[in-house]
Amino acid sequence: MTGNFETLLLDCDGGIACLTLNRPAALNALNRKMLAELALALDMIGERQQVRVLIISGAGRGFCSDADLKEGGLTQASASYDAGEVPERHYNPLIERLFSLPLPIIGAVHGTVSGAGCMIALSADFVIAARSAYFLQAFIKVVDDDLLQLRAGELAAQLAAGPTRAYAMIRRGTRGALETTLSQTLERERRLQCLAGRTKDFAEGVAAFREKRPAQFVGK
Repeated sequence: MTGNFETLLLDCDGGIACLTLNRPAALNALNRKMLAELALALDMIGERQQVRVLIISGAGRGFCSDADLKEGGLTQASASYDAGEVPERHYNPLIERLFSLPLPIIGAVHGTVSGAGCMIALSADFVIAARSAYFLQAFIKVVDDDLLQLRAGELAAQLAAGPTRAYAMIRRGTRGALETTLSQTLERERRLQCLAGRTKDFAEGVAAFREKRPAQFVGK
């Protein structure tokens, strides 16, 4: 079984399907084309009884560097902009497909495993990480005992200068996920993404990323 894809490589031999994210020049950042092709590839794999295990990996220098913000569609926050649309149409169905596959999944990761790349990797039943692999969500870091108070103060200052409303939504979503099903959790995330995408800090974060400068969040 092979697939004719632009952003993926798919091969199957001896009951093992190998699915490779193949946008190495962009560190395999997830764009809409890749997300659509991932959905198609996973459907193909799920329909083939001869496939008994799936390996997901990335071509080039890393596994996946999160969503491709250079693709467009992210500009200024507004009352009409819905940042939850992409999770609803692409990421949530992708996770549902991965969880519903009737076979074990192995994530073979190296280099950058960031953001949505972590989402894919951690959806696997087994994750084998090369020494070069690093998982980046930028939410927490661990320190030595003698640096505890210093780092706590630094983190407090960082959070105080961060996107306060987004932090609140992360807390709500995390707590809710402990008490609901996967599908309900994904739907909650979709709603929170929509709200977050209409904040001033969302627009500032996207602008800062594109302009390669530190973001100046105001907590609104």
